[in-house]
Amino acid sequence: MAKIDVTELDIFYISFDEPNCEEHWADLLNKVPWAKRIHGVKGFDAAHKAAANQSETERFITVDGDNIVMDDFFEQVLDFQTPIMTATILLKVFLVGMQKIFSMV
Repeated sequence: MAKIDVTELDIFYISFDEPNCEEHWADLLNKVPWAKRIHGVKGFDAAHKAAANQSETERFITVDGDNIVMDDFFEQVLDFQTPIMTATILLKVFLVGMQKIFSMV
């Protein structure tokens, strides 16, 4: 069983033309200065493939351009039981983060 601190993963900010993408990017950089940006890549799939190609870690986190990540997200430690669980766990982490964002609105 592998435990991975979220801060040990590459974090990609994926934006295209979201109205507040520059402000959200600045907010993310304040929280995780090592975040990388994928901007202006047409297509959801192509943008994620660009992130995968640039990633220097085996797994990575993506943040969509219309999202702000809660500070406590970066305190997460992911517990992987098998490599197949990776996508499922990251999706669950993303959904929890989205629930927190929408509960603030």
